[in-house]
Amino acid sequence: MSAVATITRLAIVNRGAAAMRLINAAREYAAEHQRDIQIVAIHTEADARALFVREADFAVRVDGPISVDNLTAVAAALTLAGVDGAWVGWGPLAQQPAFAEMCAHLGITNVGLSAATLTSIADRSVLQSAAESAGGNLSSLEIVERGYSRHVEVLVAGDRFGDVWAVGVHDGTLQRRSEKVLVESADPTLIGVDDALLRSVAARLASLTGVVGAATVAFVRENPSSDISLLRISGGLPLGHGVTEIGSGTDLAKLQLHIAEGGRLVGAAPIADGHAIAVRLNAEDAELGFAPAPGRVVLLQVPTGPGLRIDPAVSEGDSVRPGDDSTLAEVVAWGRDRDEARVRLRRALAQLPVVLEGGTTNKGFLLDLLDRDEVRRGDYDTGWLDRDEVRRGDYDTGWRDRLAAAGETAGREH
Repeated sequence: MSAVATITRLAIVNRGAAAMRLINAAREYAAEHQRDIQIVAIHTEADARALFVREADFAVRVDGPISVDNLTAVAAALTLAGVDGAWVGWGPLAQQPAFAEMCAHLGITNVGLSAATLTSIADRSVLQSAAESAGGNLSSLEIVERGYSRHVEVLVAGDRFGDVWAVGVHDGTLQRRSEKVLVESADPTLIGVDDALLRSVAARLASLTGVVGAATVAFVRENPSSDISLLRISGGLPLGHGVTEIGSGTDLAKLQLHIAEGGRLVGAAPIADGHAIAVRLNAEDAELGFAPAPGRVVLLQVPTGPGLRIDPAVSEGDSVRPGDDSTLAEVVAWGRDRDEARVRLRRALAQLPVVLEGGTTNKGFLLDLLDRDEVRRGDYDTGWLDRDEVRRGDYDTGWRDRLAAAGETAGREH
């Protein structure tokens, strides 16, 4: 077993909400271990004044984009930064064996899956073999690549000693054009499969594919009467991982650091209780087909209350420019049951003052969405929003009136 090293200078090779998520986690992790970890933001010229760059201890600019097609420049920035660890988080670069290989070549600890594992899980024949071996009393754990009606994800973590945890099960069915709009704790009555069984199968899949670090195992049901099937295994944490964190009390980003430094997963996996729901507050215009609506953040205040977690990607005074990630914040609410979580999430959004000079946000759309009967019941599939958009001609303008009313109510409650 190869030696592992303590990380003292950590590069963030991501941006926005993901970068802020890691900065906070790394600082907590360092404080808990009574040592210092210097944070270095690896950034493009466009992000030179971004919140995550300002919050980092140091910053190094990359010439060109941070992508697999520009790894030579990324490697030069990491070398200049003098880091001994790199965290890419989630997204396309987290799935690239080339990035993990680059880190190994530079002698940098990659806080992510190895190149060998990333290559393995990208091979459909390997996944098919692993699915067949995992079994789990699921009548048909086949690989699918076509349309589906229910999308469920299991967050898994594995250490270098062979221990594997399956921490949380998400329902990411509510999508628009294949992008998740709302993520929530999986309800067995809605997904049609016992979540303990899914966790067991996901843990075996992670073990069979050599996962060391954090990964996401995605399952789908093609139609309400079909068997559950394996869609893919991805490196890193998925959109909406705060749903698992708020319910289980586990910081998955800190867990990534623990594993990367050679730490072991001790005992049983923490299991989330209650119900949590997460959405993203974005700079986009629902009336224009959710087109980006960038602008300067004049006002953004984070509400507080029981069961709430807000992860901001920007602060007041920041500008969201064309081409930027449109995420302003991820909003997560936990409740003892699904309805309490939904009500808390809606209240948090209603009490979240946000003004984007020159642009707008999807806040009104989200408030409207949480009130829809289909969402209250969980009665939808992955294509529901797309079909509804066609039927309604994008989205009716009534959400602006509802947004104004919600703002007035929030003002009175303050």
